[in-house]
Amino acid sequence: MKNQRARRAIKPPERHQDYLQKEEADWPYNFLNSIEYLKSDQRGSITGQLLVHNWLVSEQPMPAGSAYVVGLAPPGVAGSWKIENKGYQFWTQTDEEGNFEIKNVISGTYNLFGWVPGVVGDFKHASDITINPGSSVKIVNLVFDPRRNGPTFWEIGIPDRTAAEFFIPDPNPKFKLHPYKLPIQK
Repeated sequence: MKNQRARRAIKPPERHQDYLQKEEADWPYNFLNSIEYLKSDQRGSITGQLLVHNWLVSEQPMPAGSAYVVGLAPPGVAGSWKIENKGYQFWTQTDEEGNFEIKNVISGTYNLFGWVPGVVGDFKHASDITINPGSSVKIVNLVFDPRRNGPTFWEIGIPDRTAAEFFIPDPNPKFKLHPYKLPIQK
């Protein structure tokens, strides 16, 4: 009995070594050679610059520096990318000047979506974007004009989709929820 346990303790590393050898023999995996897996020359790219026109801050559009997401997703209304899960989505983050580049996009028709920290609402480019194999699409004059009914006179938090500015204290142990533990019957 004792020797069996010792053998079992030695076996797993041997099995892992077997799996490692099998995986190394299978590399490169078959999906890389599949006709459904598109190579880089069968994909396209898109570049552009996202600007924000916030008339309360400036008369002229400003670069959407470090916009958290600018992405291509299946066509839909602004914000539909959050619930869409049947098509491909490709995302990136802008630099400080609002410039972005999305590489290796599978050919198809997409909408360009985005959101900018500190700006309420979602951005959606007005027209569809078609990516063809090997193409490089450049978009100019991409301006996010968030809807406003007037100046903001009361705001709780920053519209950046985080809660980083809120203080969340450590809970008092007296008020923590403790799961009910069933007594073990012997």
